[in-house]
Amino acid sequence: MSGVNDWLSTEAFDVEETETYHKDAAGVPFGRMHAEWLQFKAKQQPGDLLCSFSTPRDYWQHCAGRAGYAWVRNGEIVEEFVTLMN
Repeated sequence: MSGVNDWLSTEAFDVEETETYHKDAAGVPFGRMHAEWLQFKAKQQPGDLLCSFSTPRDYWQHCAGRAGYAWVRNGEIVEEFVTLMN
């Protein structure tokens, strides 16, 4: 089984671009999850990278899938924001 860090994207995302991409019809980043996004965003420290993650396909097939974003500090996940799960 792969480790959690193996689920991370290999590139960092820009916070503002991520918010723009995930705006709902009213223009609110992450819509109904906006408050949770703000809490997640507030935990960013200088040098942290915003990376996406997704569990492997077999997790989704067994109703244990998760996807979202994580703050990565010094190569380690320090906080995560789950946007999709089954």
